[in-house]
Amino acid sequence: MGVKPLRGIKFLLKEEELGFFPSWERIFGRMSHLYFEIGVGNGEFIVEMAEKIKEANFVGVEVSKEVLRKALSRVEEHALSNVRLIHMEGTKALAKLFKTESLEGVFLNFPDPWPKKKHRKKRIVNQGFLYLLSNRLRINGFFQMATDHSEYAEETVELLKGIESFSPLWKEYLITEKEDFFPTKYARKWLSQGKRIYFIGVKKVKKIDLPEWVKEWCPLLKIREEEIALPIVNIFKGRPKLIFSELIKALKRSILYKSENYFIKILDTFYNEEALLLDLLVEEGIIKQRFFVKISPYAKEDYILTPYESGKPDPTEGVHLAMVLLLKKLKEAFQEFELKKSTCKEKFLRYL
Repeated sequence: MGVKPLRGIKFLLKEEELGFFPSWERIFGRMSHLYFEIGVGNGEFIVEMAEKIKEANFVGVEVSKEVLRKALSRVEEHALSNVRLIHMEGTKALAKLFKTESLEGVFLNFPDPWPKKKHRKKRIVNQGFLYLLSNRLRINGFFQMATDHSEYAEETVELLKGIESFSPLWKEYLITEKEDFFPTKYARKWLSQGKRIYFIGVKKVKKIDLPEWVKEWCPLLKIREEEIALPIVNIFKGRPKLIFSELIKALKRSILYKSENYFIKILDTFYNEEALLLDLLVEEGIIKQRFFVKISPYAKEDYILTPYESGKPDPTEGVHLAMVLLLKKLKEAFQEFELKKSTCKEKFLRYL
């Protein structure tokens, strides 16, 4: 007979409800060491670890909703109050959910090796990821990775050796035998096929600053604390009165901006007599965001341009740029235009 699920505990958390840097002490109801697993799969590993170290808190993310449901069922079945799961990509979660030097350990088991050369840039472990990882780990905090792909393992070790904040967790960076190894579903599969499993482990022994290029690679890292809660709002005055059925001709599906750092595109438009909605795509670094922007009357002769209430984007620089570019399109649509208020970054308002 299984353990009865705990009542009143929300095991599955939503990214939009968590925002940036949630209080894990409040979520778990206690202060304790915090561990993070990227790619929980069916939940075997995180359940094993949470039962083994009951005094610690565990957060796990998974990109597959179907697989995540299996992990959630397993956590509920074992009634583990020290586990929380989130449908989220691992690198984004590392940047958005955990503050500097807040993690005791990070686990990555059998990440997709993307074996084809043309796909290798999709691998989660790269130099940017490891710098970010170093920033989020406490001193003496560790990172452990397991893979059956020898080339991926060797590449990861070489990358780790290039970051001075890390030293080997064991005698070597890479081992093939591990006494306390828990064989997950994937591990059992590879072992049954006679494959070797490679274990990579490092601990953080020194604090180093994040290079500026890492912040360009992951734009979430450029968002200042005071910007997190600041809504992106633009209020403008225009004459003659906007006719949305005419405006969509100027805001039709098109690329608003394309450069080495940004790709901004209007995917679709929707309107009625009261408002116009734009389906917008903003890509910058490793972050891709798709969201709606609303244009609607605000006061006499005034209008408001702002992300739609549901599914608001993270306020990256690319989002600020996209809003300013839309303002520019609107400015061209009016005979008279006056921007009365904007919370967009000054560096982009010059485009007007």
